[in-house]
Amino acid sequence: MEQLSENKVDILVSRILKGKRINFARLTLCLALAIIIFSILFIFTTSKLIKEKSIRDLSKYEAQQISRLVYESLYAGMIKGWNKDDITASINRLNTVRPDMKVHAYRGFPVISEFGDIPGEEEIRAKDRDIMKAMAGQESLIRTEHFIRYLYPIVADKSCRACHKKLNTGDTAGVIDISYPIENLKVSLNFLVNVGLAFFIAFVTIIFMIFYMLINRFMINPIMDLVRTIREIITLQDMNKRVPATSYITEVLSLTNHFNKLLHTVQEYYQQLEELSYKDPLTQIYNRRKFEEFLEYEVSRAKRYGHRFSVVMVDMDNFKYINDTLGHPVGDIVLKEVANILTGNIRSSDVAARMGGDEFAVMLPETEIKNGLIVAEKLRKALCETQIGIIAGNIKIQASFGMAEYPSNGDTMAELLTACDVALYRAKHFGRNKVVMLETEDKEVTMDVVSRGESLRKAIEEDRVEPFFQPIVDLTTGECMGVDVLATIKDGESRMFAKQFILSADELGYLESIDSIIFEKALARYQKVREALKAGDDLRLFFHSSPKRFLNCKFSSETIEAIDRYGIPHRNIVFQVSESAALPRLNDFIELLRKLREQEIVFSLKNFGSGFSSFMYLKYLDVSYVKIEGSYIRNIEVDERNRLLVSHIHQIVSK
Repeated sequence: MEQLSENKVDILVSRILKGKRINFARLTLCLALAIIIFSILFIFTTSKLIKEKSIRDLSKYEAQQISRLVYESLYAGMIKGWNKDDITASINRLNTVRPDMKVHAYRGFPVISEFGDIPGEEEIRAKDRDIMKAMAGQESLIRTEHFIRYLYPIVADKSCRACHKKLNTGDTAGVIDISYPIENLKVSLNFLVNVGLAFFIAFVTIIFMIFYMLINRFMINPIMDLVRTIREIITLQDMNKRVPATSYITEVLSLTNHFNKLLHTVQEYYQQLEELSYKDPLTQIYNRRKFEEFLEYEVSRAKRYGHRFSVVMVDMDNFKYINDTLGHPVGDIVLKEVANILTGNIRSSDVAARMGGDEFAVMLPETEIKNGLIVAEKLRKALCETQIGIIAGNIKIQASFGMAEYPSNGDTMAELLTACDVALYRAKHFGRNKVVMLETEDKEVTMDVVSRGESLRKAIEEDRVEPFFQPIVDLTTGECMGVDVLATIKDGESRMFAKQFILSADELGYLESIDSIIFEKALARYQKVREALKAGDDLRLFFHSSPKRFLNCKFSSETIEAIDRYGIPHRNIVFQVSESAALPRLNDFIELLRKLREQEIVFSLKNFGSGFSSFMYLKYLDVSYVKIEGSYIRNIEVDERNRLLVSHIHQIVSK
């Protein structure tokens, strides 16, 4: 029933609005006007009904009471011996007292037969059928527009027979005819209270039902649709759900539309994030995370069915030069072209991915190493034969390839990737632009690399990389003028020093991360170290950093930001540069030193004397300290030649 009413209201409103929308303020105003109009109509209709009910229910009662009173007064007179003249006079007095009310009394036929008829009444009876009905014992209530007429038949009882011998019990002794205006009806207080209460309850109930149906249809239902859609999205994770725009209220419709737009935007971002989670945004091939998922799955599949498969690691040989000389936009073009070449020369079942930077990987399911070598050589030739045309000329591409086979070179994802890294390292070491596979007998070497790499990875993840501070003492004054910050790894109660893991960290790509951790922790503990060594404000921190970190384009800005964050004077920071690190990119090192010198950060040249061109660095590198190579110092007391060399170096660098 309720649903039927709501549907009727919906259809009615739809016909009225005809597709138009209305805001909530206007709807409220319309509802208020509708309620006022409805109230007026309701009151008007109800007042008519009350009036009709009053006339219908009260007129008869009041007429009976008046007729009874008239009869009782006439009866009292007749008992005292009144004749017809006395009765007529009494009726005339009643008509005089209440001129708006007319009272007549007519004799019944038994009384007429006994005492005779009153002159003129026969003609009146003959013309008035209602009087004749009353004479037959039928009471009548006749209502006109303004008057009420009531004919009350007087039924004889035993007391009447005392004066009227011919009357039988139950005969009509006479008729009292009363007429009075409708407006003279008197309504009882109880009647008014009951009717008023019923009117109020009915009015409030109807208004509440109207409000309930309208608010439920146009406000609650759309909001519940919104809640239902949100619940379905959360439960089913279906971003295609939308809230139906069915409301006629502009605010609710606006909320629905904006929610749907928001949902559409979130869906687009969700799809983009989902795509970014497994695709490289630049080359649009799989990223490292997705490749490792495929590799894990292929390892489990190969174990189940006894298949062999190959993994190829690809690293660009000349990409750093392209990036530095031609710029990153050209470098991006090269990476895209490499991705296109890789995907265009493998099967649809093979997987190509960008592992990061200029490194790519290809997985060849169900492909033994001999066939994998053919595919890798095909890819290498395709890269070598490709030239990318730019404004400055053509760019030639070449890359080194490292290969490994499951299960010969490893039976887990980590072992296979490490085996590929080792093979790739060999390809780089033996001249680049080559395809090198890891031999079966090299598996022990690979496992050792895997073990060391896993140990370094866990040490970084478990925050066990810690700085170790070695004092640097001024031999002239005997005071500590600085500390050498060394990298260590905590292993229970003991420590592993840099010489035990630094080469492995460099080979496996963890050195830059370790340098960053040591730098941050050393700065954080600077004040504690200075207080422990009782050094002054000139205590300096000597840092060792990998060449790769030095040449990172963000090194200068990140370094200054970290130093300022810990509130350390720039002049207290010293970076140590080795000859071997400076030689390959001397111009870049000179520019880096110049930038950091402007920030009062100083440099130290370490292992001086280990190279053939050591003195050349003193000419081009603006360094504040020189660390002489240890072999010259080790036997200085007994070796005259070493003592002379050290003495001359000291004289040169002191000037």
